[in-house]
Amino acid sequence: MIWFEEEFDLLFNNKSNLSKQEKIIAHQILDILSETINKYSNEKFLTDLVFTLNKIEKKHPQLF
Repeated sequence: MIWFEEEFDLLFNNKSNLSKQEKIIAHQILDILSETINKYSNEKFLTDLVFTLNKIEKKHPQLF
């Protein structure tokens, strides 16, 4: 899941004031990731996804 976190960082790092559209896009991306967590019963996969979401939340609290 490192690739997802890195891609998210590329999109939203170093931006102190995100536009409304950027916030909408970020929420859509995070919603899709959250929905994916609910679709799979593989414990390792779920753990990795939750860990990634937590790391993104810590780096980008303005989106949560």
